[in-house]
Amino acid sequence: MSAAPDKRWKTAPTVTLGLLAISKVAAAQILLAVFAVSALSVTGCRPAGRAYPPNTAFALGQKLAEFTESGVQVVVSLESDPQGNKLFRATFTPLEPGFHLYSKDLPPTGIKGIGLPTQLDIPKQSALRVAGESFADEIPHDQRIDVLSLTLPIYPEGPVTLHVPVEISRAQGNTSAQLAVTYIACQTSGKCLRPVKNKLVEIQIPNIQ
Repeated sequence: MSAAPDKRWKTAPTVTLGLLAISKVAAAQILLAVFAVSALSVTGCRPAGRAYPPNTAFALGQKLAEFTESGVQVVVSLESDPQGNKLFRATFTPLEPGFHLYSKDLPPTGIKGIGLPTQLDIPKQSALRVAGESFADEIPHDQRIDVLSLTLPIYPEGPVTLHVPVEISRAQGNTSAQLAVTYIACQTSGKCLRPVKNKLVEIQIPNIQ
């Protein structure tokens, strides 16, 4: 009489493979989650905000700040879109002829350390929130520096205005806030004035109804 077959190893491989399959699925889900978080961290992606066609007319409001530093006059004002939504408007005007500013989209430290982006930033604060991508009233063009093998995006010589869509918390009376301004004025010959990096500007925003 032959011995009964040993069934102990009939089911064990199935259980092991099942656990392995589950582990692989779980691992894949974890990796996907990690990649998604990493992508958000690297790209700084966030929900799209307000955007405007090129011919949008904005109503200029109250002047919020004005200063002159490193050969550039900066005027910051409040403005409204046709729906009444608010934006900050910053006009950068080089005081000497022949000077230009760099594109707002230049990397924060320039390209190989050359140039600075022209920016109006809003430090994190409770009263203000950026509500869309900033945009300029001038289109940058490429400046080639052959001796450095660099191509830099610059605005045409003269003033350039940036617009920053914002949301402003309602408050009784005026709202105090800070803005950060960055720019550098240069000539195509290579002469540049002292850079201005993240200069904090105190503003008082009138009560928004």
